[in-house]
Order: sequence, then structure tokens, then C-alpha cells
Amino acid sequence: MSGPTQGRPADWNPGDVRDPEDDILGGYFTDDSAWNLIATKLREGHPLETTDLRNPVGATGYVLKVEIERGSPRLYIKVELSRNRRLIFGRSFHYTLYD
Repeated sequence: MSGPTQGRPADWNPGDVRDPEDDILGGYFTDDSAWNLIATKLREGHPLETTDLRNPVGATGYVLKVEIERGSPRLYIKVELSRNRRLIFGRSFHYTLYD
């Protein structure tokens, strides 16, 4: 797994999202806990949407919209698989602006 990379637009901000499971590290997601949440949701079969990415052209983004806390906006997560499928790039991790 990887975080955002140069040359790819990203809105990867786990530190701005409250983690209801974490009282130890200040109650906000870290890069590690963000990736753990993504892995957990994928294992659980959480619904995914696909979107065509403009950068890099022809790539596919995979979007999860996750309710992490009742009464809070859903979490918008977008990832991209590398062409050889050996890396996953974090593209978005933030509260949804529109649902």
C-alpha cells in the first residue's frame, strides 16, 4: 500500500477525520489506521463504486463511502491500483462534501 504519490492529485487527509475507535492517538485517523479501515471494509465486502480518473488517463478509481459515526458525514475514500496491481495509491480520505 502507498499513500498519495507525486503526479497524482489527491485529497488524502486522515488526520482531519475523527476515528471513533481511537481514544489513544487523539481520536483522529492516521495513515496506518486509514489503510486498516480500507482493508477491513474491503474484506467485509463494503460496496465499491468505480470512477474514471483523469490523471493518470485511463486509470480507474475505486470509491467507498463509509458511515463511521452516526450523525457525522460519511467518509469518502478513493484508491487507485497501479497498472501492475502491486500497489494501491490513496487518492482521497475525507468527509463527503456531497452525498
